[in-house]
Amino acid sequence: MELANQRQIVVKRAVAIAVLFIGAAAARIFWVNQNRALYGAEPLYSWLGSGAEISPLYASFAAILARFFELIGLNGAQSLEFGSMIIYAVAGGLLVAPVYGIARRMSNEAVAAGVGLAVVFYPVSLTMLPGAVAMTEPLYLLLVASAWYLLLRSVDEGNLWLTALGGLAIGLAFLARTAALPYMAIALGLLLFATWQLRRDHLATSRVAANAVLALLMFGAVVSPYLAALHGLHL
Repeated sequence: MELANQRQIVVKRAVAIAVLFIGAAAARIFWVNQNRALYGAEPLYSWLGSGAEISPLYASFAAILARFFELIGLNGAQSLEFGSMIIYAVAGGLLVAPVYGIARRMSNEAVAAGVGLAVVFYPVSLTMLPGAVAMTEPLYLLLVASAWYLLLRSVDEGNLWLTALGGLAIGLAFLARTAALPYMAIALGLLLFATWQLRRDHLATSRVAANAVLALLMFGAVVSPYLAALHGLHL
């Protein structure tokens, strides 16, 4: 009976996240297809080449998708625009999953559903200016929220893999937008503080310190090649 109840809860959560994802993706698809006076600078610098310096992860995804759409018959400009739109819609839609998970762990299912619904129409991930779209924003927010969710779980469960994945996610967020760098320091600080509050014993404190070092090492492993390449370009 208990196993059946757990399965039912998992199914309900999966359905809720799926519905929220469809709504969020649909909202972004609708917005990105509206007539715009300004398309946004972010895809332009990625298309022109400087995106590899400013947002290498976004630029790489956009280039891969653009290449695929070129193979099926779109021209260069169309393929880049369409690839950017897909990243925008899919990443924006997936944002509901980690945000839902964070809210559920911190409160309850009803609050998680409400927060997830807010993400569906979250204005910053839809637009930065009237008639413009911020293309790197959804991918960046997805990775930051995923990192926070993984680190929150690592505090609850004491799982090293979750800590490592959290550091990896923040590293990828940095490659999407370098503004993610402060989140690494904040996340590690909160990780240490939260565990100190929850488990005030020497063993737990030592363990979370080791987890924080692991997250930092994972972050460094992800961003170091980019920073080294960037340094080489400016020598």
